[in-house]
Amino acid sequence: MHKDYAELNAPPMINYGVVYPQSILMFVITMLYSINHPPIVIFGALYFGIAYVVYKYKLLFGEGHILLSMFFTHAGLRSFL
Repeated sequence: MHKDYAELNAPPMINYGVVYPQSILMFVITMLYSINHPPIVIFGALYFGIAYVVYKYKLLFGEGHILLSMFFTHAGLRSFL
């Protein structure tokens, strides 16, 4: 019973194999396009500000509806590809 309690209260796992490359890609895109169009930095900062709040929330309170969020993530990525 103690093991089940520990598993339920364990901090949620974040898939760094997905999160980290997306953040690096957004940073590179923001820096490259800021050479030609400097106001793009504002949108990059906005993206990272929102991402900070979202991932902090995920770490503190866990991920609800994991399968639904995975579906929308993959559907969103496929719409851009």
